[in-house]
Amino acid sequence: MKSKLEIEFEVLWLELYPDIDLVSEFKPIPKRRFRADYAHINSKVLIEINGGTWVKNGHSSGKGIERDYTKNNLCLYYGYVVFQLSSQMITKEWLDIIVETIKGREAFNIAYLKA
Repeated sequence: MKSKLEIEFEVLWLELYPDIDLVSEFKPIPKRRFRADYAHINSKVLIEINGGTWVKNGHSSGKGIERDYTKNNLCLYYGYVVFQLSSQMITKEWLDIIVETIKGREAFNIAYLKA
């Protein structure tokens, strides 16, 4: 079930970038249960929507922070870029940065394959 923030993100994403497909609940790490809220598969860009930034919850407990560090580090190991967005960061400015990253990584992958 999607959170209110995930729905807010999706609405803005589809408004700004309807031609750039994202996969939700993507499992980027083999043999692990970790899921990314959103992924652009070809560019290996992951997007995490983190609510409750200012309240103690699963992500802000010691165990939750350790789990998030492990997830992020393994994603880096497997070649992913991870964007972490708080509720205040679901804006056109941040989505523009994510899209520029997607485009840049796709262009690099194409150039790399041609070399």
